Amino acid sequence: DLLQGFLLAILVLTLIVPIGMSDAFGEITEATVTFVASHELTGSGGTPRYFDFNEDGTRLVIVEGATDFIEQYTLSTGYDLTTLSYAGNGQRFNSNSGGTGDGQPRGIEFNDDGTKMFVVGNAADEINQYSLTTGFNVKTASFAQKIDITATVGTGPHGMEFNDDGTKIFLNNRGKSVLEFQLTDAFDIKPLGGVVRTIDLSDHLTKSLRGMEFGDDGNKFYVIEADCASLCFDVAKVHEFTLGTAYDVASFSYEGEFDVLEWEQDAQGLGFSPDGTSMYVLGTNRGDGNHRWNGTGEFIREFALSCPWQLTGECG
Repeated sequence: DLLQGFLLAILVLTLIVPIGMSDAFGEITEATVTFVASHELTGSGGTPRYFDFNEDGTRLVIVEGATDFIEQYTLSTGYDLTTLSYAGNGQRFNSNSGGTGDGQPRGIEFNDDGTKMFVVGNAADEINQYSLTTGFNVKTASFAQKIDITATVGTGPHGMEFNDDGTKIFLNNRGKSVLEFQLTDAFDIKPLGGVVRTIDLSDHLTKSLRGMEFGDDGNKFYVIEADCASLCFDVAKVHEFTLGTAYDVASFSYEGEFDVLEWEQDAQGLGFSPDGTSMYVLGTNRGDGNHRWNGTGEFIREFALSCPWQLTGECG
């Protein structure tokens, strides 16, 4: 019995000690965000504000704040911006023609199959809804309906996001709060009732909200804050929140921030690849003397995340 006990102890140590020292626990690492590249938006008409990808990342749609055009770019490899090419002036859509649209478009969203497009603007403070005969091809867009959001959102609406099934819409008006609305029919802005609730993010922001984005099946929420009313040397940050309940912004817990000021001083639009390992930031920075960056042209900035959907903290 004594010999058997001794041999058993040796066997246990042989099995447990190496595992405990090496393979049982992965190395604890910190989430990092690394700048990858600036991709020029050749053909851009000026002051690109917000953007969206189609479902497989082979089409990039950008709304222009200065020209009211919605521009299209194609990607031969989905979400790979090195394969980006401008579709041409003949493939863009004027969102403010024929007496419809808003003269200062700021945000853009699509339904799941891209047959409905929504553009929020801050000239008339309204959301315009368009129908597309070909999903995500804005050249095929036609005006469907609009709704004035001045009374509910106020002047200067910027960011706009839907939840996954299109029954909720989230808006901001360059303040420090997100406004949540319920939709009677999925991805249909009429009727748009009153504000369901207002989610105050002022404890974590110093400037005003711009773009917003959900990620990780609605369990993550991201916002960009920026202030570029004059000289753009101040704030341009992406903030990360974890949501206790998917698409319930009120259930947020704050995770941290990533500063993009070095690359984009007038940050506006925000997006991610489907696996959460790439982040894209769009702004109006053109190196025109009011910005710190000294380049020319319009760009979308790409960043790599070492941990999917995480900007800060320990991985996982």
